[in-house]
Amino acid sequence: MVSVIADILKANLTNLSWMERFGGMVVPAVKPNFKQGADGVQVSTGNQVYPVACTVNMENCWENNQFRYFEPDSKKSAVAFFVDNGGCSLKEIDGPKNQYYKFTFDLKFLCWLNTARLGSSITDDNCLPSGRIAPYVMSEFAGTHSPAGVFGGGIEETIFQAIEVTGLRMLTKNPSMFEPFSFAKEGIDKNFFIYPYDYFGIVIQGTFVINKNCLPDFGLDWTPNVGCLAPAGNINWFSREAVLWLAALPVFQSNEKAIAGELWGGGTVPGLSVGDPYWGSPDHVAFSNTFLRVE
Repeated sequence: MVSVIADILKANLTNLSWMERFGGMVVPAVKPNFKQGADGVQVSTGNQVYPVACTVNMENCWENNQFRYFEPDSKKSAVAFFVDNGGCSLKEIDGPKNQYYKFTFDLKFLCWLNTARLGSSITDDNCLPSGRIAPYVMSEFAGTHSPAGVFGGGIEETIFQAIEVTGLRMLTKNPSMFEPFSFAKEGIDKNFFIYPYDYFGIVIQGTFVINKNCLPDFGLDWTPNVGCLAPAGNINWFSREAVLWLAALPVFQSNEKAIAGELWGGGTVPGLSVGDPYWGSPDHVAFSNTFLRVE
């Protein structure tokens, strides 16, 4: 799921059109190194690890050299991509019939810059332009994001809801941020982490909601369930505000208990007035697990 969040964040970054190599989430591709021994036998000398887009198959990766697409070198102006920094964790389940699964996510955004090729229009002749570029990137990561239009109408645009970046942290400026990729160490020998080069990394944390009622039957023809798409097309039906508003409504066992403010399961709140919304509890006297209004 974290790869979907990476694609959504990438699509919402509008100020990186100058980025030569800009990808979504990459995965480590391991390439064994061999040398021929004195006896003619191939001997392993270790592995090389490269950041590879998840869409690259084995043939394109090794035979067509796409494993070097996101590897920094002096011929590239800039390289940026996302890596999984902790996956996703289920935080809570709420809403009517427990249909909203709220997850946390943890991503890392890495960017390498070649100031000589970027030019002064981007760097302003600053030897460390990441200091002026990173704030723009972080400002577009922060806040809420929509998957609408990112996946060509796919189910990701309906089942992923209430996406919000809640935490951003600049990583300590050290080439180790690029590990486990081999250039984290090889780049030091090649001077790819000192002027005229620069780099930065951002840890991105946040939350999103999966509406289980929008999950289609598992199969080849992925068609969202009825009611999960807006009538006009593939637009997220529940905005973040709507999801949170619905989830926060109190639950009562009856109309009378709603007026009295006696919560189902214990506790009290200020009593509701005629017309106020609430959820009927599983053992509601008339309408279980139903959206209701005080009469």
